[in-house]
Amino acid sequence: MKSANKFIIGVLIVLVSVTIVYVNKEKIIGEFSVKRGVPTVDTTVDTKNDMPSIEGLAALTLDVDDNKIVYEKNIYDRMYPASTTKLLTAQVFADNKNKNSQIVYTRDAKSQPADKVDLNVGETLTGDEAMNSLLIYSANDIAVAIGENVSDNIPDFAQKMNKKASSLGDKQSNFENANGLPNEEHYTTAYDLCLIAKNAYKYQWIMDVLSKKKYVLKAERGDIHLVNTNKLLGVNGCFAGKTGYTFKAGKCLVAYYERNNKRMIGIVLHSVNNLSVDNDMEKIIDWSYGKIN
Repeated sequence: MKSANKFIIGVLIVLVSVTIVYVNKEKIIGEFSVKRGVPTVDTTVDTKNDMPSIEGLAALTLDVDDNKIVYEKNIYDRMYPASTTKLLTAQVFADNKNKNSQIVYTRDAKSQPADKVDLNVGETLTGDEAMNSLLIYSANDIAVAIGENVSDNIPDFAQKMNKKASSLGDKQSNFENANGLPNEEHYTTAYDLCLIAKNAYKYQWIMDVLSKKKYVLKAERGDIHLVNTNKLLGVNGCFAGKTGYTFKAGKCLVAYYERNNKRMIGIVLHSVNNLSVDNDMEKIIDWSYGKIN
C-alpha cells in the first residue's frame, strides 16, 4: 500500500513539473512574439575584428528588412539628438494633421534661433509647406509652429512626442521640445533613435519630403529657397536623411540607404564636424553592406 502511495505521489510530482515547464514555455513564447519587432544585434556576422573606427561617440546601422543591427557603438548611451528630433516631431505632426491643414506661424515660433524661415507672425502655411520646411531646411521656428498648432503649447506637444516614442519601444529617451534645441532633459540613444527612424517608413509623406534636395516655400515676403542639409543625399544609395547639430550634441545624422534592394538605416551621434559625420556614415554603411551581402 505504501509503495502504491509513493508511486502515485511520484506521478503527481512529475505531472506538476511538466505543467510548470509547459506554462513557463508558453509564457516565454508569448513574450518573444511581443518583442519580435524589436531590432536585435546580428550575431551571425563577425564584427569584432574589422569594425571601422569613427569620430562619432555613438552609432549604429540597421538592416531594415532583416531587422538586425549590424554595426554598433555605444548604442545605449544617453546622447543629445539635436535636430534629428524632428523625425519624431514629423511623425506626431502627421498623426494629427495632413498636407492641407492650415498651420499658423506663432509668436513663439518667430522667437526661435536659426536655422529658421522667419515668417510673419500670423502668416499661414499648409501642412505640406510646414513639413518641407521642417525636414528639408530643419527650420526650428516651423517645428515650434507645428507643435503649437497640434497642441496648445510645446510642453503638451512634447507629451505627445514622448507617448509616441514610448509606443515605438523607446525606453531611454525624453523629449522636451519639438526642434531639439539644447535642454538637459532632452535626450535619446542611438538605439531609441533607430526605432523612431525605422517607424518613419510608415509615413510616405515624411519619406517623400526627406528625399527632396530642394524646396521653394511661398511666403508673404516672397519665395524662400530651401536646400536639404543632408549632403549625402543622392550619394551611394542614400535616398533620405535628417541632420542635427548643437554644440553639446555635436554633428548628428540619420541616413536612409538602399543598395541592391537592401534597405539600411545609419545613425551617427556626436561626431566632430560636417566632414567627419559624413565620413563616419559612409564608413559604417559601406562596412555593414559588406557584412550582409
